Amino acid sequence: MANPELDKYVLNRNKGEVMDSIKFEISVEEANVILMALARQPFEQVVSVINKLQQQAQAQMPKPEKPNA
Repeated sequence: MANPELDKYVLNRNKGEVMDSIKFEISVEEANVILMALARQPFEQVVSVINKLQQQAQAQMPKPEKPNA
């Protein structure tokens, strides 16, 4: 599926211009689909992406409440 905006990014990247990051807003269910698809790829190619996605997701999850003692 073609995406003109990402195509421009790739062209600029090939010229040496690099964008720092792209932000997405997806549901937890969609994130899990992405992680499952990545898990089917060779470990060496995807481990850093999986770790980064998990770290960013973890930072957004609600913190468990401590029980009152």
